[in-house]
Amino acid sequence: MTTTQTPLPWAEAIWGAGIGFRNVFYATLGTGIGSGIVFDRRIYHGRTGSAAEGGHVSIDYNGPRCGCGKRGCIEALCSGPAIAQRARERLTKSKTPSRLRELAGGTLENLTAEHVAEAFREGDALAREVLEATADLLTVWVGNIIDFLEPDVIVFGGGIARLRANSSPHANRVAKVGNQCALLRNPNAASEIRFRRRNSRRRRSLPGGSHRATQHGAQNRA
Repeated sequence: MTTTQTPLPWAEAIWGAGIGFRNVFYATLGTGIGSGIVFDRRIYHGRTGSAAEGGHVSIDYNGPRCGCGKRGCIEALCSGPAIAQRARERLTKSKTPSRLRELAGGTLENLTAEHVAEAFREGDALAREVLEATADLLTVWVGNIIDFLEPDVIVFGGGIARLRANSSPHANRVAKVGNQCALLRNPNAASEIRFRRRNSRRRRSLPGGSHRATQHGAQNRA
């Protein structure tokens, strides 16, 4: 994660959607996909400070090439630009009328993930297919995260997370399948892993919170 993103997992664990949980996995879904890990209320940085690059975990080695150079990273499959590209590809192959063409102004290069969400809310079938495909990919990634870390809670933030929250049932689909992965691995699990949206309102009400989180992270690494 970049320096500006690093404090967010800890801030969410202390003041936001992760309150009351000791182990938090935070993912921000937007133009890229970043993540962070809080173990026992401490940010996990790794040996060199580059840990928790969840956006560059590959789920398809034959998938599209990511900006990092690898293929099939979740960022290359489920970020905002990836959603828009998936919609463009489907529109190119389909002759079915779609609200997406109108929202793009007749120029597919202008299509955005926000257009896809808007078309879905208006009942557009192709937009639904695009979001369903994206949700399916995210469930694979989330299932892997759960198998590897088994956090107490997974918190989603970023523009794409807000789009999915407003485009249910796709957000619920990711949470449901993610928990199914956890239960298959551990049928005796006492409770389901929680899925939460980033509490941006609370974050805005805490001036200097990001700065304090940065200081706390630096202390943890010392």
